[in-house]
Amino acid sequence: MVPNQQALVLGQGINYAGGIPNASLVVGTRREIRQRQGQLNLKCENNNPSGSIIRYCYNNNNTSKLGTVSPSTVAAPQVGVAVFLIKGNKLLLGRRLTPIGRDSYFPPGGHLEFGESFEECAAREVKEETGLDIHNIEFLTVANDIFSDGANPPEHRVVIFMRALPILPVPDHDQVPQNHEPEKCGGWDWYDWNDLPKPLFGQLENMLQGGFNPFPADQK
Repeated sequence: MVPNQQALVLGQGINYAGGIPNASLVVGTRREIRQRQGQLNLKCENNNPSGSIIRYCYNNNNTSKLGTVSPSTVAAPQVGVAVFLIKGNKLLLGRRLTPIGRDSYFPPGGHLEFGESFEECAAREVKEETGLDIHNIEFLTVANDIFSDGANPPEHRVVIFMRALPILPVPDHDQVPQNHEPEKCGGWDWYDWNDLPKPLFGQLENMLQGGFNPFPADQK
């Protein structure tokens, strides 16, 4: 995509992609594109050989209806891992200092690197961010969201949520979480499940509002 190329997103849950020089990019489902094709004078192609619902169309003469986006919108969805680290009835949460969800609380985690398993990524990210060693790492759930607040252009993130326990270096003696990335986090602390800090990161808040509980069945 060239600088100042235009983009219009039809519908929800669709990430920008593709790129046609000197044209305007329109992204949407097949139905949405079909409904608007005549109105917007679109030339379309299906950019997904597997028959995906996403289509990318371009428009050279209706740019007044389209918003400007930067070349970074070419990026594919980002995949990350977040870890619910459990100690008794408490969770380890940190206050985010990054643009998306700034000053909200979220568990440790980060981007999945090439070739990593979810478990490997969980252990690495927790160690890098908090200095803690973990074990009993388990998959819990996955979230697929578009983030617009604090992101320009919007970002599409797939987050794999894991559960883990901190390793006790000496019986009955806890590891103390350290803030190894102060530019990204305002600090880590353990919070009681029934008295979580506010505000929670929007994605996490939505999960909890939907009844999600990260604790093992025998602790719920």
